[in-house]
Formats: sequence, C-alpha cells, structure tokens
Amino acid sequence: MTQAAAAFELGPTGFVLKLSTGQELLEAVDHVSHGNTYITPKLRAGDWAATKDSARQFSRKLTQRQREMVQLLAEGLTIKQIAGLLNLSEKTVEFHQHHVMAAFNLRSNAAMVIFALKQGLISLKP
Repeated sequence: MTQAAAAFELGPTGFVLKLSTGQELLEAVDHVSHGNTYITPKLRAGDWAATKDSARQFSRKLTQRQREMVQLLAEGLTIKQIAGLLNLSEKTVEFHQHHVMAAFNLRSNAAMVIFALKQGLISLKP
C-alpha cells in the first residue's frame, strides 16, 4: 500500500481493487480524468493516513534507474538520448524525471543539476 500512497503524492490518481466492479472502474477513470483523486470506498481512510509519512519517504528515495537518469539529465543529455542509451521509451524517462522533480521539489533543469551535484551523481572536476 505504501507504493500506492506514494503515487497519490504525484497528483490525481485513482485506486481500485481487482475485486472492484466495472462501474467503479469507470467512476474512478472519470474522477481522475477531471483532475480528482479516487480511492475505492472499500479501503478505510485511516489506512492511507497511516502510510502517508512512509509514502513520502518512499517517493524521496532515488532508485538506481532514477539516479542514472538524473545523472544523464544533469550531464546535458536529452530525453531522447537517455531513452536510446538506456533502451527505454521517452515516456518512461519523462515519468522518472517528473517523479524526481516532484519528490524533491525541483522546479527547473538547473535545480536538477544542483541536486545531482549534491547527491554526488556528477562532479565539477573534469
């Protein structure tokens, strides 16, 4: 559930169970497509509140893949170049970039470079 809670930190998200009806799924899609969040009523609100801190912590740890992408972005590679280099789609690279920028409150590419320096992902030394 921690990963699902972390997903809610990224913006409008829907969460339904595999057991949910097709009608509930359509309702969730409608909510999210209008910029709202949807959580199946079968989950207690307290469950989400209890995992909120843990979710924030999860979303603030860089995975190895995210570390690679931040490094390559900070080195000046384009999303298309990174996608080709790592054999990923451009959408996947954009997703990871967005996740890192949102999780660490980075507002620009320059902020990403400074973040990469602080994380030791790049160096000023040649």
